[in-house]
Amino acid sequence: MADDYYRYVEGQHTLRGENTKKVYRLGDPVRVQLVRVDGERRQLDLALVEILDHVRALEGRPDRPRRRSGRKAGGAVDRRPERARPRRS
Repeated sequence: MADDYYRYVEGQHTLRGENTKKVYRLGDPVRVQLVRVDGERRQLDLALVEILDHVRALEGRPDRPRRRSGRKAGGAVDRRPERARPRRS
């Protein structure tokens, strides 16, 4: 990933390129090459070889959290029909 400087965005689990605006997300399919093995420390160094899925670019979009529910900003919307109240005599 020598094409740009990437910052890790912890809340979104992404790497975001500062100049290219490329975004790599946790779970994106990639192909890597094993570069070095440190048996003493039990560590592997990997190099990115190929991105198997398209890389998403968020050009011109501000960093903002995504909504996770179907609710609107004002709160929950009750979509059930109202029950008829019994009549008083």
